[in-house]
Amino acid sequence: MRRSLCFLLFAGLLASATLADQVTLKNGDRLSGVIVSGDTKTLEIKTEFAGDVTIQWDAIVGIESTQDLHLTLKDGKKLAGKVTTTDGNFDVAGATPAGTGSAHKETIVAVRNDSEQKTYDLNEERMAHPKFTYFWSGFFDTGLALTRGNSQTASYTFSAKGVRETPRDKLTVYSNYIFANNDTTLPATTTANLFEAGIRGDLNITPRTFVFAFGDFQTNQLQHLSLRQTYGGGIGYHIIKNDRTVFDVFGGADYDRDAFSSYTFTNPAPPPPLVAAPGYSQHSAEVVVGDEFDSHL
Repeated sequence: MRRSLCFLLFAGLLASATLADQVTLKNGDRLSGVIVSGDTKTLEIKTEFAGDVTIQWDAIVGIESTQDLHLTLKDGKKLAGKVTTTDGNFDVAGATPAGTGSAHKETIVAVRNDSEQKTYDLNEERMAHPKFTYFWSGFFDTGLALTRGNSQTASYTFSAKGVRETPRDKLTVYSNYIFANNDTTLPATTTANLFEAGIRGDLNITPRTFVFAFGDFQTNQLQHLSLRQTYGGGIGYHIIKNDRTVFDVFGGADYDRDAFSSYTFTNPAPPPPLVAAPGYSQHSAEVVVGDEFDSHL
């Protein structure tokens, strides 16, 4: 019985090693595991005991895979199947003739297993035919503060921002709201009541140059501002634009229309006790100059 268990355990370990992909290095070492993905710099392999291991692509001299791998070559050709190495060439035995072939290591720009390839193809499809619901990111933040005692105040804030960015364009929407109240002495007074929202669209016309247009809207009770409307646009330049850092400069012009409501206030020299201030509108044109910097690890 004990011999049977030992034999089954040994057979299981042997089968596990046999089913694993193997990567051979220049110094003769071999790593066994599951090849995940790679490019012209590194290859990632998931091992049973050492976890995820990243290998320098230059140090690899051979690959023997038990799973299907997808190889992308410099000329755009794609091979898919089980990979073996013969005289420095990576031979791919595909399930179909279209996926079968041989390639030298220097011509390979990407290596992916089935799972990674499906994810890559999905992202490529999304980039080629993006729906409006794709590529959104953003945040929202809200807060409430209350004080009771010598002073009795309440304040509430809300802010939200959403960004949809593709290689071709960028759409930004935002909203902010601030409200504050003080009822330490009656009657209670509102000390802040501001709402603003806006939308901006950027469109790349070259890899470095873009045009933009925006609309901003604002109300402010304390200023008796019923609605401020600002519409503008211009042109900008990507000084830095990569996966980690974006630094843009831009300039243009806008049109601003402010509508103020009528209100009454205490007459400092009565009579009458109250004086009415009429509503009015004002218009202006402005120059827009700015920059945007965003960086992350």
